Amino acid sequence: MDSPPTQTPVVFQSMSPILAARDLQEAVAYYRDTLGFALAWTWGAPPVRAGVIRDGLELQLVSDGRGAPPGPSRVYFLLTAVDDYYQRCCQHGGNIVMALADRPFGVRDFRVADPTGNVICFGQSTGAR
Repeated sequence: MDSPPTQTPVVFQSMSPILAARDLQEAVAYYRDTLGFALAWTWGAPPVRAGVIRDGLELQLVSDGRGAPPGPSRVYFLLTAVDDYYQRCCQHGGNIVMALADRPFGVRDFRVADPTGNVICFGQSTGAR
């Protein structure tokens, strides 16, 4: 009797939200200098797409209109030491659109807007739900 074929389990390994960037160079500078991300890669000559990364989490920025949503997007990051990160963003000129505060849904968070208008949210669980 033949044994059934084995199946390799499907494992998700990463996620890279794709955000529109009105000006790719300006967007990369904002994510690097203001939010503390590192430039991971660029594509095109001149570049029309870039990956920025922080602690193994990547965002893709696209300026050519292909592969990015047509309007502003939102991304939510959970992290530790949100108060310290908030201070860093403020000190480096972050465009804070919602100040750091405890929310009724169990997180302490804040929001920044990038030069294109994408809203990036950073939060830490408070344990309250």
